[in-house]
Amino acid sequence: MDAARERISELQRDYLPSGARDQPTARAAGMMAALRRLEPSALTAEPKVWELTLGGLPPGLAGHGDQPSRAERAVHAGLVLYAVHQQSRPEPMHVPGVSLGAAIRRLAKARSPKDELDPATLRRFEQVIVSTTWERRLYHLRELMTLLRAHRLPLDHVRLTGDLFDLQLAVSVERVRLRWGRDLHRPGRSEDQTTSASQDGDQP
Repeated sequence: MDAARERISELQRDYLPSGARDQPTARAAGMMAALRRLEPSALTAEPKVWELTLGGLPPGLAGHGDQPSRAERAVHAGLVLYAVHQQSRPEPMHVPGVSLGAAIRRLAKARSPKDELDPATLRRFEQVIVSTTWERRLYHLRELMTLLRAHRLPLDHVRLTGDLFDLQLAVSVERVRLRWGRDLHRPGRSEDQTTSASQDGDQP
């Protein structure tokens, strides 16, 4: 989503150290703090962030009635989750190309003392997948953001925002789940490289 990309990229640029600036800009620090105080589903709770969450959306995505549009809900949730993930980290927690499933795989590997995926992490991810309400899904996603932050593991927050946009339509839920499941159980490039020496190169 272009709207999410612009907002997340701007926040990250102004929050992380850059050149002679070793602290976030005042605006970025204030916005990130305000976003972190919010629930991902609490769209109208903090007027300070409305310029990011409600402003500037294209006419086809902006809401016009008494209820928020899918895009407004997704952008708000995506920004809150990014702010929770990035808190106090000096390195970028938004990295394009790292899907949620891939990030959770890395987290499950990092939290396991053995060469396997940590069962507790997988259970947390399963709660996101099987949640039947918007609020519960975002609650569990927020918990995962704190774990990813603790292990300094980034993900693509623009892609996650797009997934949240799609998850609001019943016809798209299975597609998002399938994508997450594939990425969760598909070894990343670094894992492929560590096993390539013992494989003959055949592909299924």
